[in-house]
Amino acid sequence: MFDSFAALFTHNRKNQPQGKIFATFNDRVLTYGQLDDLTARGCTLFAKRGLKQGDRVVILSRDDLAVTVLFFSCLRYGLTAVILNPDGGKAEHENLIRAAKPSLQMMDIEFIATLKPVADQSAAISVGATHKQAGMLDK
Repeated sequence: MFDSFAALFTHNRKNQPQGKIFATFNDRVLTYGQLDDLTARGCTLFAKRGLKQGDRVVILSRDDLAVTVLFFSCLRYGLTAVILNPDGGKAEHENLIRAAKPSLQMMDIEFIATLKPVADQSAAISVGATHKQAGMLDK
């Protein structure tokens, strides 16, 4: 029906009521309008960092809402999202990051601190810092 996720987002923006709930995360609600806005901001962040279609982005966070928005941002921009289980442990995270060879790593600060040998500091950014910089997902 749609040839890309960008086309799907355009369709939803035109056809879904912006206040219609897309998902609920504990006490936080994400509407289609918010998802569209936040993923557009995510795409702007990816463009500013020089990412191109097909690049891999590691996402490692305990925040389900952040993971969802970052995942859909990746799809919208044409990136491959590699979502790691936050409970996977350091060895598993290190192995998966090495195997993925990501262009960008988006992690909770706790993971950046423990994965220093693998997390290229120039390419690893905190999920919380990302939200603040891009005006995303303020709690």
